Amino acid sequence: MKFTKNSIELCGKERKYKRCTKKQLKEHQDNVQKIYDSYKPTIDKIDEIQEEHENLLNELKDIEDEINILQSKEMTTDEEYDEIRELIQEKRTLRKSIKKSEEKMKKISKSAEKDIDKINKELPKQLGEQASILVEITPEEFEENYTDDDELLVRHLGLFKQMADAGYNDKKMESIWRDIIKSEVSRKINPNN
Repeated sequence: MKFTKNSIELCGKERKYKRCTKKQLKEHQDNVQKIYDSYKPTIDKIDEIQEEHENLLNELKDIEDEINILQSKEMTTDEEYDEIRELIQEKRTLRKSIKKSEEKMKKISKSAEKDIDKINKELPKQLGEQASILVEITPEEFEENYTDDDELLVRHLGLFKQMADAGYNDKKMESIWRDIIKSEVSRKINPNN
């Protein structure tokens, strides 16, 4: 990624900054944020169901391990046989819960597909409009050529324009960009932190 006082690399080309008002930028940033906010409940629900499912699977594995330990003993007592029976019953109950959890995941995934399709259509358009007020690019050109990095950059483009206007050097802007990428990757890997 290339940063200079007068331009920034976006969609594979160096683009000159344009003048825009804070009001315009805020308006476009709010529109983009509304799109992100609109799918947050769906993503949170998916994460919640996946976590519940993983917990059930871990619990099942623990029970299976416990059963295996008890069964591997040469001399099993009556109490241990009773414990094995109870654990097997728990295992059956857990399997039913896991199946219900999988059905929930399928159901929410189908409903989420519609939301995600809608977002995938709206987001590039809004990001393109935001980019077009800050740099020399058309919304259509942005939509056709953007990458994940470009999407992230446009969300922070106002900040980089301010830094360029304030006289930040290229290396400092590149360092901040790397920090933003690291933060974004960390957020995606650990969404609950």
